Amino acid sequence: MEYPDAINTARMQRAVDLALHLNNYRSDNLSVLVGEAVDRTFCTCVTYAEDAAEGRLSGIHKALIDAVMAKVLTERDQSSKDEQT
Repeated sequence: MEYPDAINTARMQRAVDLALHLNNYRSDNLSVLVGEAVDRTFCTCVTYAEDAAEGRLSGIHKALIDAVMAKVLTERDQSSKDEQT
């Protein structure tokens, strides 16, 4: 299935921002926080519904988590570098 309105750059950035925010206030593992941010930001049609259809963590759900995690790590690393200068 394709969901052009459910997945876009703005939503991706919202998930990244939420994960970074959660990371500032909670001691959970970053992967847990990213997963929560994805689940709270993206339509269930691309997360839970796809998981149910595939009977496991769906490919699209995993890809969203992986993409958000990569951006979170990049932004967190950049922020650390900026603080050092």
